Amino acid sequence: MKSSVCFSQTDSSKIFKTILVKITIDSAETNYAVNPYLYGFSTENIFAEIKNVADTSFVNQIKKINPVVLRWPGGMLSNFYHSSGNGYGLKKNEIAGIYLQYAQQLESQGIFATQARLNHSYQQDFLGLAQKLNTKVLITANILTGTPEELLDQLNYFNDNNIEVAGVELGDEMYMNIYRAVFPYPGSYISKAETFVIAIKKYFPNIKIGACAAPNPRLSDLDGTAAGEFVYFRAWNDALSKSHFFDAVVIHSYTPIQIIPNQSVDSVFQRAIIEEKKTFSKSGVMVQSLDYFKEEFPKSKIWITEWNLAIRSTNSYFLNTLYQAMYIGSYINFINQFNRLNKNPVEMAIFQSLATGGVYNHFGVIDLKAEKEKSQSLIIKRTPWYAFKNINQLYSGNYFLHTSSVNTDLKLDVFAYRDTSTNEILLAWMNYSAKEFKIDSLMFKQINYSGSNATIDYLKGNLQDSYGWTRFSRNSYNTAPIEKSEQKKLSDWVFPPFGMGTIRIKQ
Repeated sequence: MKSSVCFSQTDSSKIFKTILVKITIDSAETNYAVNPYLYGFSTENIFAEIKNVADTSFVNQIKKINPVVLRWPGGMLSNFYHSSGNGYGLKKNEIAGIYLQYAQQLESQGIFATQARLNHSYQQDFLGLAQKLNTKVLITANILTGTPEELLDQLNYFNDNNIEVAGVELGDEMYMNIYRAVFPYPGSYISKAETFVIAIKKYFPNIKIGACAAPNPRLSDLDGTAAGEFVYFRAWNDALSKSHFFDAVVIHSYTPIQIIPNQSVDSVFQRAIIEEKKTFSKSGVMVQSLDYFKEEFPKSKIWITEWNLAIRSTNSYFLNTLYQAMYIGSYINFINQFNRLNKNPVEMAIFQSLATGGVYNHFGVIDLKAEKEKSQSLIIKRTPWYAFKNINQLYSGNYFLHTSSVNTDLKLDVFAYRDTSTNEILLAWMNYSAKEFKIDSLMFKQINYSGSNATIDYLKGNLQDSYGWTRFSRNSYNTAPIEKSEQKKLSDWVFPPFGMGTIRIKQ
């Protein structure tokens, strides 16, 4: 029986006095340049679920968020992918012998039937997408059922077509119980991975390599996982930490939020705000988890090749809401801040996922229209698209993060950047409060910029507002957030409750 959660609807609109906020940006020069490789997207299942990826309108919408890295093919599918076959080159019997349920799922989606009608590999389609978007590629190697020769063919293919390979991750979540028949203990994974590394280094010595690290239990989306599994995960990481064949450890980062049945919508989202603070505070879950991987693997960088709010059906009610857009802003800025304070341990970060549909519907940046949605378009931009469109400029390679302070008790996150090519100040803000605020003072190098003209791009609404379907509302609440861009004197502008955005000011 499927579990369900009921929400009662309330009106969250209230009138509060506008709060005056003072922001101070540290005038000391910073040497932390925002790393563009932190701005990546997974393309897991994209060609199986989005039938018109090459369509100009689809590509143009992706161009507006300007991705730097695309993960290919990404996710569980990577562990059965064969680039020489049609489509994803998936083999039903091969998959069924390892994970029968996944083979049945793919068959019910018509993946095998579609492959049989194709006469080319989806790798060709992906190449076309990467070329149109001018992105780099992170390859998720099939070390479960593939061979080093297949991986070398992939590397040669992208190299011959002038696509930069940002790195190779050696399998997807190889520590999971479903793969124990192939990798019964950590050492068996390490031995197999090393054979791939030997091949890579022989022909592509400069390509960086990431190895699968097992998850921290507080930063995972593994519902119902037995405590014994996390003991195994710790043993996996202990064994991996004694090896030196990789440049980075690969982790996945999902933030679960507990849902309590029969709460009002307001109560549910207020709880989500509390979880956001627990996640990104100075001693929060993200800091504890990343510190663990830093200590366990002191000579390796960290690649976060999947990150998002929890996406499993039991705790994914916040996807495609304004809250998710704000969470994305907080996550991006948290990683930049963590890197600045810790000498850049996180080298790559990949959002899950770029475009989705079918069984994975509605946690992507762009999705297929749900059956009951009224949109005339088959492809719908969800709230993550608006968040990334707002903040993608940080990854131009010109922005440096400064220390900043905000004298307010509001649940307000503010991060200060400076564009060294234009001398422009950029403030990224997320207001988790139900109160409006105004910037009464913005001090940088003893100059108050609150009287300066500013460009303010923002997204606002109720936390549950969405672009179409959400898992908690089932389309019963689909008021869209409001997206705007305005130019005016900064001190005159009233920032909305529950919103996110950027402020740009010329020095």
